[in-house]
Amino acid sequence: VEITHKDQKWTDKDGKYVPAGEIYETQLGVVAHSDGDVVYHSIVDAIFGALTLPDIGQVFQDTDPRWKGCDSSKFMQHAYEVMTEYGYKI
Repeated sequence: VEITHKDQKWTDKDGKYVPAGEIYETQLGVVAHSDGDVVYHSIVDAIFGALTLPDIGQVFQDTDPRWKGCDSSKFMQHAYEVMTEYGYKI
């Protein structure tokens, strides 16, 4: 069992919040390198943790320009593919 705690930072510059792939225009936006989808990130971290793999921040590092503004569904797809390669399913 993995318990993760993340402090989400907010900004008034973007005005976008993305939970579970849905985009909401808001007064505050999430500070993130990718799209900052907190639901998808939590699921990816849970899958990686169950497989005893590094967490999402180590796999998709915020210093890598490939992930700048990335749709987090790509992270979900990768986690799903890794999970199935290990022989597991949800």
